[in-house]
Amino acid sequence: MDGLNRRVKKDVTASTDVRYLYDGWRSIQEETVEAWCSVLARYVYGLAYLDELVRMDRDADGDGDRLGEGYTGFAGPLLYSLW
Repeated sequence: MDGLNRRVKKDVTASTDVRYLYDGWRSIQEETVEAWCSVLARYVYGLAYLDELVRMDRDADGDGDRLGEGYTGFAGPLLYSLW
């Protein structure tokens, strides 16, 4: 936890950590930290509300890319996709 009580790191294995990056209170990125950094997820928020998630790119299957795994929606998750 950091000074604002936000989660900043999760220990996955002895050699792998997940770091959480924030813009204020909004989580904007999750990345693994090994010998290199690999982005697990990216989040884009709207301007109207603090928790208005408009885009999420996530490596759901663990293959190292986020192709075809991004979702966009304004009224709720998985409403429609821009792909």
